[in-house]
Amino acid sequence: MSQRVLKVGIIGGGKGAFIAQPHQKAIHSDGTRRVVAGALFPDPKIAMEEAENWPYPIKGYGSYDDMINDQKNLPPEERLDYVLIVTPNFVHFDPAMKAIEAGIPVMCEKPMCMDMEQADKIVEAVERKKVPFAIAHTYLGHWTTRFSRFIAQSGLLGEIKWVDASYIQGWLGPLMLGGAAGMPMWRTDPKKAGKSGCGGDIATHALMQLRFTTGLDVTDVSAHLEKFIPGNALDDHFTAYCKLSNGGKAMVRASQISSGTRTTSTSKLSARRARWSGSRKTPRRFPYTCPTSPTAPTGAAA
Repeated sequence: MSQRVLKVGIIGGGKGAFIAQPHQKAIHSDGTRRVVAGALFPDPKIAMEEAENWPYPIKGYGSYDDMINDQKNLPPEERLDYVLIVTPNFVHFDPAMKAIEAGIPVMCEKPMCMDMEQADKIVEAVERKKVPFAIAHTYLGHWTTRFSRFIAQSGLLGEIKWVDASYIQGWLGPLMLGGAAGMPMWRTDPKKAGKSGCGGDIATHALMQLRFTTGLDVTDVSAHLEKFIPGNALDDHFTAYCKLSNGGKAMVRASQISSGTRTTSTSKLSARRARWSGSRKTPRRFPYTCPTSPTAPTGAAA
């Protein structure tokens, strides 16, 4: 008996929103899910137009309220199995809460919401309604991350002593020269992005790579949230020195002002027996160095 294809309703993602694209690809990668409905834009007219222009037929809604409220009017076999929230940060909490209260599972793009007060409310609603809720950290689903996790946690490298995880971009660099055309500037607005810019937006990717790959948690942290762009209300450069749950140490680095740099994500692990690294630039190469390799003196610690 074949597995039923799950029906997905997408909230946000219209007008070429970047983050909707990797989710769309992931949804269709194995044939287990399909986007069947969408509330794709804040303006109802544009939302319906975007639904009509979707690559294949979906049911368009003028708002996420309409989409969520319509589910109770549909036969059980036509209702959504979950909603996917890919809106800007400040529009995560409201649709998530409304979907949860309606009994609809939620996959929410990170961050979960804007602050701890909202997070506590989501947790309370999830526990009360017993509805699945997940936060997307998209890189964790990539095969290279899963492979690195296997290597790191298999014991092949030995006990992990040091991790350097980074996520470097340059998209805010032009602001230092006065340019801003075509940039998603809501990401620099605390009312829309949240309390952290670079740290909350992309350092989280580096941190989650570290935690997921190694299986270790951060127990102590000393962080610097810095602003290089004059007048920027949020951090555009982030550095954190961390103590890990096994006694090891780590550095988590992120930048949005590395001018001329396309998104680069790198993780380097130093363990008792060897070093291991992976980079988004070269996803099929995993440099591995052991103490007896030509790049290290014989008998030296990795």
